[in-house]
Amino acid sequence: MLTPYTLEIRSVVIAELLEDIRTTFSGQSEETGVEIVIDSEDRLALMADPDRLNQVLINLVANAI
Repeated sequence: MLTPYTLEIRSVVIAELLEDIRTTFSGQSEETGVEIVIDSEDRLALMADPDRLNQVLINLVANAI
């Protein structure tokens, strides 16, 4: 049986989340010669579940590298 997710919606500063992802993938991106560039306003925020958003972005970056 599937367990439903409970979303924890709150303000997420997107530049901070993206910087964490860039750090996570720095070794892989260096090995493959892929440069991860973040072009975002420093305080741009959105309302989201930071854990689920992080999961989605990690999947996207992992597939791109």
